Amino acid sequence: MSTAVVVDADDDPRTPGADRRYYGYFLLAVALLATLCVPGLVGRRLTGTATAAPPAPPPVAGQCRDQIQRPEDLDRLTGTALVPCDRLHSAEVVFVGEFAADQEYPETAQSAALIAPRRACAQQAAQFVGIPAVPATDAARPATVPHVTPQFTVDVVVPARHPWKSGQRWYACQVRPAGNDLPIGYLGTVRMAAVNMIPAAFARCAQVIGGPAVPCQEPHYAEQLSAAVPIHGGAPLDCLPVAERIVGNIDPSFGGALSLTAWQASGGRVACWATSTTGVPFVGTLIGLGDKPLPTQ
Repeated sequence: MSTAVVVDADDDPRTPGADRRYYGYFLLAVALLATLCVPGLVGRRLTGTATAAPPAPPPVAGQCRDQIQRPEDLDRLTGTALVPCDRLHSAEVVFVGEFAADQEYPETAQSAALIAPRRACAQQAAQFVGIPAVPATDAARPATVPHVTPQFTVDVVVPARHPWKSGQRWYACQVRPAGNDLPIGYLGTVRMAAVNMIPAAFARCAQVIGGPAVPCQEPHYAEQLSAAVPIHGGAPLDCLPVAERIVGNIDPSFGGALSLTAWQASGGRVACWATSTTGVPFVGTLIGLGDKPLPTQ
């Protein structure tokens, strides 16, 4: 004898009615999940008023500026970005001063507002580099002839317009290598370089003795080794001991590859130069080279 079991279609999971119910549960779960997750993905709507970020603080003495690689950066009153001094940089900040509170924004490098800061920066830069304050015309020939005076340019940098409008009135004095040959970048420091080691970017190189300066990082045939000093009663300047001390080598001619010459500049002053005797240019500075090989091209 068989017994028939009657099952309601809505209770049978294999029937269309159950399928619709489970589908409804699924849609409800998806909607709930979307409610919880979508705001976190697309962000929530915020209310309020947008405000500009506060301006960066003024630079401080001892900081460095990024390399100058574009001509327009040479004339930027705001300078290049600040970078760590252990990487290539174009300038060092040597002093930071203040304008008057009611000073109008200096529009160009020729602005009258920069006249006084430029004078102050020249003095600060000379102290930073280590150049003595005694006027050259009053100085006798020193007992120890120093190496060439670092060749540098002094720039005055001011805040951009937004920090200026926010009340910043600083100006920064910074020292960079002389000349506008790009890119401008060097390692090391020019602090007290008039009496200590000098970065190659601040040395004085040329293609001929007394000729127009060229970057020492580029191939050249001549370099001024010593500062120009008074002739001192007509006594000649012996460049061999001067070059031995400045180069740091008992043979500063490097086996005859260089010639040492006492060259008299205008104003009755004389300086020691080194020039190539082989027709092969050299690269970098000879100052402090020591026992390293002559850096020829």
